[in-house]
Amino acid sequence: MKMKRNKTKTADRSASVIIEVVLSAALLATAGVALAKLSRGAGSLSQQADQHLAAELAADNVLNRLASLPADEVKERAAKIAKAVAEDTGCEVDTNVESFESGDARGVHVRVEVTTEMAVRVVRHAWRLQTPEEKS
Repeated sequence: MKMKRNKTKTADRSASVIIEVVLSAALLATAGVALAKLSRGAGSLSQQADQHLAAELAADNVLNRLASLPADEVKERAAKIAKAVAEDTGCEVDTNVESFESGDARGVHVRVEVTTEMAVRVVRHAWRLQTPEEKS
């Protein structure tokens, strides 16, 4: 006894396999594009984070160097220290030192602004009170 094959069933199966392959290829392409964009975005965020960290470290470096000075010397030495840190880091470093008085307390307010080559900007503030020996 010979079995007859149903050609329409075979054709239907071939068509469904082709459709599945096309859909799988489309999904794979979509996932590939999404992963490529995600990878590019992650690289950009990593660069920004590195630039931000560099700016923070440069600003903290200036403030730490100024912290070792007496309050009355901070104003005259701030620009020189900022210039040295700028040369070391490749960042633009700007300092602003203002004297202040509040009641019987006197001191200086130091503002350090660091800008990196990718325009990441960090601002740090520090207040230094003069000791009783420095007030005289």
